[in-house]
Amino acid sequence: MAYILRTPKLLPVPKKALWGDGFLEWEKAEFQIDGDGLACGKFVKTDYAGGFDSEEAYRLSINGEGISIEAASVAGAKAALQTLRQIGMQADSRGFRFCEIYDYPDIPVRAFALDASFGCVPTSEYLGILADRLSLFKYNMLELNVSNAYPFRGRESEWAGKGTFSEEKIAVLKRRCKLSGMELACRFDLSGGICARECAAEVVRNFEGGHFNLGDVSERLDVEAKLCAEFGSFGSPALYSAKTRLLRVPEVSDLPKWGIPVFSSGENALLVGLCESAFAEGRKFFVSAEMDAAVCPEFDLVRQKIDAACAAAKKFSAAGAIFGVPFGGGAFFPFCAAYPAIAHAAASMWGKAVPEEAVCNVLDAIVFYDSSGDFARALCALGRVDSSRFVDGMFGVSEEDVRALASSYSAADLDVIEGAADFAMGLAASSKPESRDAAVLAAEFALAGAMAKWAAVRARSDISTESDAQKTALKFIVSDFEKIWAATCEIGGLWKASSRIRSVKPEIF
Repeated sequence: MAYILRTPKLLPVPKKALWGDGFLEWEKAEFQIDGDGLACGKFVKTDYAGGFDSEEAYRLSINGEGISIEAASVAGAKAALQTLRQIGMQADSRGFRFCEIYDYPDIPVRAFALDASFGCVPTSEYLGILADRLSLFKYNMLELNVSNAYPFRGRESEWAGKGTFSEEKIAVLKRRCKLSGMELACRFDLSGGICARECAAEVVRNFEGGHFNLGDVSERLDVEAKLCAEFGSFGSPALYSAKTRLLRVPEVSDLPKWGIPVFSSGENALLVGLCESAFAEGRKFFVSAEMDAAVCPEFDLVRQKIDAACAAAKKFSAAGAIFGVPFGGGAFFPFCAAYPAIAHAAASMWGKAVPEEAVCNVLDAIVFYDSSGDFARALCALGRVDSSRFVDGMFGVSEEDVRALASSYSAADLDVIEGAADFAMGLAASSKPESRDAAVLAAEFALAGAMAKWAAVRARSDISTESDAQKTALKFIVSDFEKIWAATCEIGGLWKASSRIRSVKPEIF
């Protein structure tokens, strides 16, 4: 049989990579991961040395003798392991292709922020899958927003019936993250009302001194300064979100000196100005970009946000960058649609941004295991179905106001939205993902497509003569939403979330 000499698709793209024509046969290429989260095996060698460009720098060599890793630190060795995993996932019967790779990150802290403060809390199994994929893309921090989801002792009436991040659940995830080379960090929004010192101490104890994001404090600087200092008194470096759209101070010098500001802006010039000022003053700072919760998330928009934030971070030597994604925000958010942005952000944070085609190729090869190569492209297409948020609006408006809302979206071409939804769903239908969560991924996608189609029909229909088919379609939407929730989230909060969709036409339920 004739083999094509394929080059493994790696993301992030290494700084230097030379590929040889030979292969390390599987008898020598197979490796394990030891109890410290490092590559091991009879033909695997790991050494540590100085003289590297970064603490996470590494050299990976695969040749006829075996696999050799030379790293600046354990963090570098774990980064090399993720590259080795990506190569192994794409190897064929010949084994691992010979290579010499030298790599290191541009931004020291590369965080993924999961906002689960809406009452939609992922299960430990689902979090484990996510953490594994984040580590594969060389994220080194997972930040959980546990606002309204942390079960404080003695305050059971506040969290009863909700999905929660229990101490046991946090401990399991923390061990998994540590093994993968990621810090498990916490975001706890102090503006949410629970900010007593004893509560801060309880949260800090469970996250063991990792970074803490205290939320947006730009409008309560005098009050939050004391609280931030309290977090710091437990030995935890505190971040706070100085979102420029809410910022009430003209200069970085006017920001509080405690903690680490996190700059986020839709206006690139303002973001760059803040980063430049912080750099000039020798201030440590982070940048952030966020994906909005929507039935059809705008992939193009979030990609622009990511690239702008990473460019500013690299130019002015930011300590870290955070890419944030909601989990179950609003009535429904198809988390599967976040994966193209997750991969794109990983590439931009570590080194250079890559074209959409490269992102899709990598996702299908090492995340979705889709031999057709269509599922990742379908997700990108879903992110272009509706940039107006029309679909979300149709699921949040009463029947009395639906006509007015439809009129306000007069610029939205319903034919285009339906056509884009059909195109995305057609791509998904031809895909063949085989990852362990493939059924959930497909269900999330199908639900988002069904909601887009239902919204377009609702905007066109005469409510007084709304068809039975449309009512039946809504029943299936609710049913599928509840099934996806049960497969991915803690049951607490399900009814409240489901009722948001049911309230569109409560009389049929």
